[in-house]
Order: sequence, then C-alpha cells, then structure tokens
Amino acid sequence: MKKVSDKRKVQLIEYKQLKKEWFEDENNQFCYACCTLKHYHPDATPTRNLCIHHTFGRENKLLNDTSKWKTLCFFHNNFVETSTNWARENGLKFK
Repeated sequence: MKKVSDKRKVQLIEYKQLKKEWFEDENNQFCYACCTLKHYHPDATPTRNLCIHHTFGRENKLLNDTSKWKTLCFFHNNFVETSTNWARENGLKFK
C-alpha cells in the first residue's frame, strides 16, 4: 500500500513551492498571534521558528489554499491545537 497517493505527491510538490513563496513575502515573516492578535507569551517567538497554520485544515485542496493560511510561531501553532475555543474566537481554527 502506498503511504502517499500520486495526487497528494503532486500537492506536496506544489505546497513546497508555495511555502517558499509565502515566507519570502515580508508580510508573512512574523507570527500572526504574537504581532496581530497581541497574544504574548514568554515562549513565543514572533519572528523565529515560524510555520504555516492551515486554519481550515490540510485535507485535499485546503493544503495549498493560501487564503486560509496564517503564519504562526511554533509556540502558537501548538497553542492553537490545544486551545480550540481561543483559536476559533480569534479566527485561527474553523474546523
């Protein structure tokens, strides 16, 4: 059995390029939660250890839908997964 379907492999190749372009844009080089929502925490890193958070999930076409992406630091990416109500209230989780 294949671990990744051929369709998903194509999506992942596109995702790699979109991710590179995303972080090249200076508007995406800071944590949305730290800098826009002003949600501060001592472990947060507003401009380092950044990742893409998929606000509607990563299933199928959502993986590469950049209109549903937010840049988060590693701390806030984990925080969103464990604090679902806060994430929904602040527009970081819709699923």
